[in-house]
Amino acid sequence: MYNQRVKKLKKNNLLTFIVFIIFLIFVIIAPDNKDTWTYSDVVLSVPKKLKGTAPITEIAQDIYGFRALIFKLDPYESLHYAIPLIGANWQDDSPTTHPPTAFLFTAPIAFLPLKSAFSVWAWLMIAAVIFSLRAYHFSWQSSFILGISSVLWPPVITSLGNNPCIWMFALAIAYHQRNRNSFLAGIWIGIASFTKLLPAIMLFPFLIKKKWSTLAGFTLSWAISLSLIFVLLPSSIVRYYEVNKIVSPLWIGWIGNGSPLVFLLRHFGLPGFGIGLYILLLMIILNWRTWINKNNEITSEAWHLFSLVAVILLPIAWTYSIAPLFPSLLILTKYNSPKRLLGFLALASPIVAVILGIPSSGVIMMVLIPCCLNWILTFNRPSLFPNLKSVFNLIK
Repeated sequence: MYNQRVKKLKKNNLLTFIVFIIFLIFVIIAPDNKDTWTYSDVVLSVPKKLKGTAPITEIAQDIYGFRALIFKLDPYESLHYAIPLIGANWQDDSPTTHPPTAFLFTAPIAFLPLKSAFSVWAWLMIAAVIFSLRAYHFSWQSSFILGISSVLWPPVITSLGNNPCIWMFALAIAYHQRNRNSFLAGIWIGIASFTKLLPAIMLFPFLIKKKWSTLAGFTLSWAISLSLIFVLLPSSIVRYYEVNKIVSPLWIGWIGNGSPLVFLLRHFGLPGFGIGLYILLLMIILNWRTWINKNNEITSEAWHLFSLVAVILLPIAWTYSIAPLFPSLLILTKYNSPKRLLGFLALASPIVAVILGIPSSGVIMMVLIPCCLNWILTFNRPSLFPNLKSVFNLIK
């Protein structure tokens, strides 16, 4: 028995090593991409990001933002004029819409040579995917192989130069702690919401169960980060509000914005927007047993449901915005049909979409449709029409 386990472990380690070597060879010998929206070029952008040969990645705006906090500059200056201050060029004139808390994540790389900073950040994002999968209870071997393989998935590829993998990683640690230490879970939910504010939705299942320590942890993480920002540059908070009041509506209305609800509003008007909200509420109500139950635990189903809700509610979204869903989609493939089928369909959709040349907004919708169908079609059918009085009694 012991010998069999040792033999299996050696076999697994060999497979992991082979995958890593193949990946390194790919990074070293892959030709340059042409910066076109084709699947081959999207995949070939990975080695450029990992080697630091990409001319610019989006994390540059957060690197500038952190340096601006340190040197008392305006972190919400037009990026076209601001980014050259750190040694790169940025074509767009608008300032960043990221909150100042997002700038803090770049502290370890902010003063590296820019190309090195891009490279280190990309490698850290792959590590974040691997450790995220481990926190979701994948084996170390599966976490490593799937984490490396994630560089074939367009949402993760495009997030190597941005911060959605931070959202993924922080929520993964919060998931791991959700029934062990709700205070720590709250801290990590807070950290996830430093990137975008919407991960704060993950507090909902905790608050329903009156786990106030989770809210305390969330509040503490924000109190510390805001205190640090006030020490560095208090005006950055006001500037964030002023800039987003003007710039965010422009990005929300832009044709390339892939926000699901905005997409439905743009193509189908108010009826489409209403249908989107209806589907959102339908998913939550049909699966009420996942987040309202008599025990005090936060179920994994509730976690994955509200993870999806947080992404759907993003007012501005790009292909990389759905990267935080990667672990949830992989977990979905472990279930029996039809969940497994919908999980594989959601994972395959971005690849098919990019191959077909479908823009970012279409990529997001192609992923979210099977995700929503999963929650609508595979809910716990015996409780379709629960006694509302019993539901409210469980909440009390």
